[in-house]
Amino acid sequence: MNEKKSKRREKKKRKVKEERKVKEERKVKEEKNERGNKSEREKKSEKEKKTEERKENMEMGNLAALLQNVMIWKV
Repeated sequence: MNEKKSKRREKKKRKVKEERKVKEERKVKEEKNERGNKSEREKKSEKEKKTEERKENMEMGNLAALLQNVMIWKV
């Protein structure tokens, strides 16, 4: 009888160990996914910043061209 109990206990211990291992693996995967999502967000924000800078540069270029035209017409 003691042998049966000890076998059951061992089985339970193994099962618990396996469950812990699976939980740990899931946790690690989730952390990796979160890191990946963060980097994607950062990339998007960088792209948005670059496009804003380009727009500003184009506007400044247009303003400079207008200024030159005005200066030419004044002379």
